[in-house]
Amino acid sequence: GVVWRHKYLIIAGSILPTLVIGLILFSGTRQYKLTYTYSNWKLDDKSFEMFLDGFYSGENLDRIIRKLKDKGFEKYAVSIGNAGGRKSLQGLMLFEVWPPYMNISKMKEKDASEMGELQKLTSLLDKMTVTAEPQSDVAAIASIVRNNVENVTPLFDIERELIAEINEYKTKMALIEENRFDLELLLKTKTNVLAQLKDIKVEVSDTNETNFALQFNIGDRSEYLPLGYHIRAAEIGIVELKENVRQGEEKYAYYKELVALNEKLLAEIRSSNSSEYTVGHFHSFLSDLAGSSEKPGVEDYLAAYIKKLENRMLSRVPVTDTPKTYSLAGVLARRPASLLPGF
Repeated sequence: GVVWRHKYLIIAGSILPTLVIGLILFSGTRQYKLTYTYSNWKLDDKSFEMFLDGFYSGENLDRIIRKLKDKGFEKYAVSIGNAGGRKSLQGLMLFEVWPPYMNISKMKEKDASEMGELQKLTSLLDKMTVTAEPQSDVAAIASIVRNNVENVTPLFDIERELIAEINEYKTKMALIEENRFDLELLLKTKTNVLAQLKDIKVEVSDTNETNFALQFNIGDRSEYLPLGYHIRAAEIGIVELKENVRQGEEKYAYYKELVALNEKLLAEIRSSNSSEYTVGHFHSFLSDLAGSSEKPGVEDYLAAYIKKLENRMLSRVPVTDTPKTYSLAGVLARRPASLLPGF
């Protein structure tokens, strides 16, 4: 029949479109991926989410885009700028953790302490994958993204932590202020009681002891002790109260200095709007500041802070500086329709 005579044309017509699409896909420019692995960058679920919020923020993406354009990678910069959200951006710059975090919200009811422990679990490995084209540009593009991750995004964490530190020390100062009146009133009361005890006139026996006794409360029991014991107890109580007041004022002054220091560090980060400003610049600022500090307590605090910052910087050093680049087969098939030829 007619159908049988034209069977080859029918078969060719069925197969040809698939062959053409396959030819387009595999003859087009392939994409490549490069992955950095970090083994010391320990993040819990909350910290990882905050990192992603900072990295994918408009402010940070603008920094990356400017760097890419400065280095001549206009096409990749435009891809980032045109991405419709985090999901699209993850096709270009993806972060993964191992082992994956547990979705606690979908788990059955557990003991509160067990849930708390699960939330504290940190990753053992963190990976950053950059996908780009052509192959000759991948390493350079990935290097720009890596520089941002290692040297710029830590500033977001530092800013957030400084705000928390300032609030914490201000809260401690407020507690001291709140308790100050009660302590001073108690001290005044005990001082007056001591004066009145010393004014009590009693007869003294030949053994230099008085037969006059006052009730003395010891826990749930009441004892009657000589007047001299009461006077000595009152004197000791006053000494202890004075020491508490002194310590409170000393702590208040120290917390006030730490608030001033942290506000200075926060102002340094916020005033440095340049895309060139990195955690390394902040480290240099801290080192200069430490050399000019004249207060021992603040100097020790700043020295410890610098060491913590150095540990943070070391944690964002990848296992290898030169990871391999891999080809993504059939990548055009996974691109958005607007990026396919003819659309």
